[in-house]
Amino acid sequence: MASQIKLVLNCVGSYRKYGNPVVNACVEVCCDYLDICGEPEFMERMEAVYF
Repeated sequence: MASQIKLVLNCVGSYRKYGNPVVNACVEVCCDYLDICGEPEFMERMEAVYF
């Protein structure tokens, strides 16, 4: 899916439970990712892993 679009807008939580595979898919194909997450643990973990 991510390879066929330019941006993924993720509005489905729980991000700690379901977010990582979506972020990973976007990173693999250089697709932009945006979410409405309010979960600091998830955001910090994604930053540590992917940046």
